[in-house]
Amino acid sequence: RILWKKNEVADYEATTFSIFYNNTLFLVLVIVASFFILKNFNPTVNYILSISKSILCVMHMTFGSKFHVPIIILK
Repeated sequence: RILWKKNEVADYEATTFSIFYNNTLFLVLVIVASFFILKNFNPTVNYILSISKSILCVMHMTFGSKFHVPIIILK
């Protein structure tokens, strides 16, 4: 019973840390993309690109090789 409770707490802590890590990574990517990389773009385009690229990057880092994203390079 103690081992079961220990495993339950470990699973909860791992899930909590994973959510915290993904949210932090997403926030940092959005800030860097919108304020530094895409700063000269139209605000609407800046928003759409920074959010979508950040989501795709976090998903790729979370799911690894199970999630394939076509990379679009803006010129």
